[in-house]
Amino acid sequence: MKKFNFPASQRLKLKNDFENVFKSGKKLMTTDITLWYSPVGKIKKCRLGIIVSKRLGQAVERNRVKRLIRETFRLNKHLLADFDIILYPRNKESFSDFRNTQQKVLNLLRKAGIYKND
Repeated sequence: MKKFNFPASQRLKLKNDFENVFKSGKKLMTTDITLWYSPVGKIKKCRLGIIVSKRLGQAVERNRVKRLIRETFRLNKHLLADFDIILYPRNKESFSDFRNTQQKVLNLLRKAGIYKND
């Protein structure tokens, strides 16, 4: 069961970490979500950062979108290449339930070449 946990070491939390991904990484956009990603060294594993704007809705809605994205990452991280990933959801209707969220996020990760399941 260890592969399905989500410890603090797999989260992007520091401003420096976010800035490094923005500066040295690549950007991929859809109408629903924006992805920034940057490869990490051999020692580090895949890490996730989430940015949610107040335009997405009230705090309850923003927190729900973040929870759904974190859960998608947690359940699929063993299938991801070692990258620092930042996700920025832009449309709350696209993240109404877990199935939609998982589909949107995994399709974007496939386009970026991060999802190794194929």
